[in-house]
Amino acid sequence: MIYRLQGAFGRIRRFGFAYAWTRARLRLRGKRAATDYATWVALFDQPSPRRIARAIRALSERPLFSLWLPTWDADTVASVCAQPYLHWELLIPDAPATATDPRIRRISGDALGAAWGDFIVPLTPGDILAPSALWRLAQNAAAPNDVLYSDEDRLINGVRTDPVFRPDYSPELLHDPAGLGGLLAWRRGVERLRPEAGALALYDLTLRVAERARRIHHIPHILVHRPPPPAFPLWEGVLNEHLTRIGDDGRAVVAGPARVRVLRPLPNPPPKVSVLIPTRDGAALLERCVDGLRHGTDYPDLEILIIDNDSAAPDALRLLERLRQTPGVRVLPAPGVFNYAAMNNQAAAVARGEVLALLNNDIAVRAPGWLREMVAHAIRPDIGAVGAKLLYPNGTLQHAGVVTGMGDVAGHIHRGALDTEQLRVRSVAAVTAACVVLKRKLFLSVGGFDEAALPVSYNDVDLCLRLRARGLRIVFTPDAALDHYESLSRGDDKSPEHAARARREVAVMRQRWGADLMDDPYYSPNLSLQSEAGGLAFPPRANRRNLSGG
Repeated sequence: MIYRLQGAFGRIRRFGFAYAWTRARLRLRGKRAATDYATWVALFDQPSPRRIARAIRALSERPLFSLWLPTWDADTVASVCAQPYLHWELLIPDAPATATDPRIRRISGDALGAAWGDFIVPLTPGDILAPSALWRLAQNAAAPNDVLYSDEDRLINGVRTDPVFRPDYSPELLHDPAGLGGLLAWRRGVERLRPEAGALALYDLTLRVAERARRIHHIPHILVHRPPPPAFPLWEGVLNEHLTRIGDDGRAVVAGPARVRVLRPLPNPPPKVSVLIPTRDGAALLERCVDGLRHGTDYPDLEILIIDNDSAAPDALRLLERLRQTPGVRVLPAPGVFNYAAMNNQAAAVARGEVLALLNNDIAVRAPGWLREMVAHAIRPDIGAVGAKLLYPNGTLQHAGVVTGMGDVAGHIHRGALDTEQLRVRSVAAVTAACVVLKRKLFLSVGGFDEAALPVSYNDVDLCLRLRARGLRIVFTPDAALDHYESLSRGDDKSPEHAARARREVAVMRQRWGADLMDDPYYSPNLSLQSEAGGLAFPPRANRRNLSGG
């Protein structure tokens, strides 16, 4: 009983009385393990009015927000007027003369020119601001944050549903009109164009603002509730204008229903690619992999390096001998204890290509353009490494990007989910070395894989974290899709012969990267690290200030 009371008081200190009381009520109702959104909202969504008021009083600066609403909407206006943060004005072209709040201003013409505020906040009719919305914006309004964006959910028949928990900023978010959705605010003077009604016009304005911003900052809280979005017009034209303005040679094209893809050209001639394939026996797997590279891949200049770790099976030996006689293929012996990291390091040192494509021998090519897609990203100056969409033979996802902090060290988000067109090119914390493409000089400059401390597992995550520490981004692209017969050639880390080594590698990663593993900027702190299927975090991984509002 004493321990239960201590636990209750601890939760009150950490999250506030409202959290502890709601949690206790849910337990009494038999909802101890509830993970639904309504429960999450009840426990974590909004600080109490008292805490918000105290936090507002503690603000060192109170910026003025100019909210712009293209047409009058009584519910939206009411949610603005109810904000406990009082430093705002609401600009509405058709504001009625009966509006009693002096902060509601009827405007015409240049709305931004008429704004008096430090930040512009565009609204859409039907938006309902959360009580904490403007306070959260004020809390994050210090320079160099020129653009702020938040999370959101849907309000359908008075019920909140379908939360959208966004990652921290990366340029790929701008390639989708909803990428910076939620409540958006930008510092007045960053962009002086006149806003117009309509989703496409707002998207165009958002792109122009982002082009001039010093820093775009994500607020990981739901600050606005919206009705279901209308059908969005195709936006490739607006996006192409943006790409031209920033000097990006990519071109946006329609790639499917409600999806636009940015195609990136290769230089002429394209860089030579060295494909590195560690292997031991598994002749059928290796033969299929090499055949896919030689006959199913349309990249014009590649060499294949097979790194053989003591293959002994007769069919594997025959295959390796045949490959030694094949133009464009080299077989490198790598005897001794299996060390995936050392095998790749050995091959990278003698590779002739400007670009490395690290490939497991249990990868099978699905479509010919996968390598062009990955190389086009990998040669960009701000990119450290590129990962592909990997699918199990049954068509479900095996890899769509790595989330750090999931499981022992890291996990594959959406593993086992159905493959859909919802996946986008995006920045991620890491990608799997089962199929990764990066510049050879870059791989060598960071020392390659850590073959001493991470011979088999997590060397790919470690490499990606070291690349990110240099200011480079790791990108996942769903437009390079391959099949992956995961780990068939090296066995299961849970088997007795691998368990001790796996534990050592987990310990190395935790000691080396510590709290950074739990702070994946491309995975919302409101989403769970307990399962690769995702789900809601109970509680969110945020500090006391973010949870309690204090």
